[in-house]
Amino acid sequence: MKPAVAITAYEFDGDGRDLIDAVARAEAVGFEAAWFFETFGRGYFNFDPLGAISAAAMATRSIELGVGVVQAPLRHPIDLAQRALTAHGLAGGRFLFGVGAGSNTETFAAFDVPYEERFRRLETSIATMQALWRGETVDGMCLKPWTSLQGGPDLLIGSWAGGRWIRIAAERHAGWIGSATYTSFGDLKRGVARFKALGGRRAIATNIQVDLEATGAARLADDDRFDLRCAPAMAADRLKQLRDLGFDDAIVFVECRDLDRLEAIRALFP
Repeated sequence: MKPAVAITAYEFDGDGRDLIDAVARAEAVGFEAAWFFETFGRGYFNFDPLGAISAAAMATRSIELGVGVVQAPLRHPIDLAQRALTAHGLAGGRFLFGVGAGSNTETFAAFDVPYEERFRRLETSIATMQALWRGETVDGMCLKPWTSLQGGPDLLIGSWAGGRWIRIAAERHAGWIGSATYTSFGDLKRGVARFKALGGRRAIATNIQVDLEATGAARLADDDRFDLRCAPAMAADRLKQLRDLGFDDAIVFVECRDLDRLEAIRALFP
């Protein structure tokens, strides 16, 4: 299972270079992917993930760089296609583009986008972006991607485990992103089983919270949230469970300033 780490701006307060250095540290200790996440209205500042990816691409050599989950219905698809293709080009094929419909009604109201149209807009947005990435003209616009960028980045769909988008992710796209924080362990199990049965290629578990100093944690029940808030041996066992269920990547949320801590968490992965 591929070890991945989330890079978040809220753990820093100052020079944006700190965030880029965090990606370089993650790469140095052996994490194979670094992810930037889109957040609005959470009470803290976070970098625009596509902008952050473009900067991180210049400071790293081999680590994959992902964004998740961009709420595509909130953006104009031509603009989003151009920005994603830029990140794809700068990352040299290492870019993973996670998109979803979004689920926060307040965010849609703030963007003046009808919440009830989110799934239709997501489907339209994906179709428009992929056409532009193929070099087609949409509404008079053509991005004319370089030959090396034809087809655009790998698209992964962030969705709830029981929705119709699991099938779409499996049949049409490069993978599925499921949240460990906002769904139960049982839902994650059912989601990845369904995704793989439909022929899905890459299943990613994200939002995995970590606290290796926590005590008293037992093996997870289906109603629990999947996390690594437990002793290191139990955390390693939980990651093995995730791998054995069929997940190909696990994205942990940790502070990336502490190199020793990063190394300790990286060593837990099977």
